Amino acid sequence: MPRQSLRIAELALRDHPKLSFEETLGILTAEFPSPCFQAPAVSTLEKMVRAIRRAGKESPDERWSLGVSATAGIPDNSIRIVVDIWKHVLLCSGRHITVREAKWIARLKDIVFMSLPDHYLATDKMDALLKWATLYAIRERASLALGLELDTTDIDALLLNVREVVLMASDQDINGV
Repeated sequence: MPRQSLRIAELALRDHPKLSFEETLGILTAEFPSPCFQAPAVSTLEKMVRAIRRAGKESPDERWSLGVSATAGIPDNSIRIVVDIWKHVLLCSGRHITVREAKWIARLKDIVFMSLPDHYLATDKMDALLKWATLYAIRERASLALGLELDTTDIDALLLNVREVVLMASDQDINGV
């Protein structure tokens, strides 16, 4: 159940859009079909989600700004793309990015841009980078909320489009083969 608990935490910590308990249960049921996963009752899910959201509020994500970039450890050579994405998000959705998202933008920018076709528009590339950074940031928050070590192997496999190879290697590592 660790993968399911992690997924519940990821869904609970999503801010845009915030999901209802029923929507969360629907996603879980679709992603983890029976008999592999016994879906929790809505009341149980509500308790889990509330506890995770409380834990997430204890270490909230700080709003990113240029002023926090240096203390947050965002490299100088990544500031331009972080600013471009921040501006894009602010203008398109009226929300700010978090320091955690900014760090993931800085970490992932070269990998994401390398994986996209050349004909993508700059805004499409920024949207793709933001989606990946947000996915990683939510995983990090969920892992912290559950007290788990951060493991992004499954997301890495999707990003690098090598899901089968990475998952086979993970299974071998786990099984000691």
